[in-house]
Amino acid sequence: MKFPKSFSILLLSFTLISCATVIRGTTDDLRIESSPSGAVARLSNGRVCVTPCVLKISRKESLNISFEKEGYEPASAKVTSGVSGAGGTGVAGNVLLGGLIGIGVDSYSGAAKNLTPNPVIIYLNKITPEDNG
Repeated sequence: MKFPKSFSILLLSFTLISCATVIRGTTDDLRIESSPSGAVARLSNGRVCVTPCVLKISRKESLNISFEKEGYEPASAKVTSGVSGAGGTGVAGNVLLGGLIGIGVDSYSGAAKNLTPNPVIIYLNKITPEDNG
């Protein structure tokens, strides 16, 4: 059975779509640090860790992180999810390899996105005696 050339090209395109999903995956290792270390980091998605820590997070998940450590003022940070630049296997790679369908698949899965900032580094301010009132 012989397939028309246009069908073969279409079939090849579908096999190459969502390239970033395959290569990069849909999660990223989010590194969370504080100075001084040993702070409790509470993420808005319910996860908790003690700094320094690394958590596997969905690339399409924006979140807030609150930091607490005894003797230090509480602090917070925001991590956003955004489309990665053309320098890697993100959107540009999908346009070349898989076309617009690949962009849609990778955007939906989160593979075309990055977490920013990564690493998250927060500097905690020590509570001084006059701060206590």
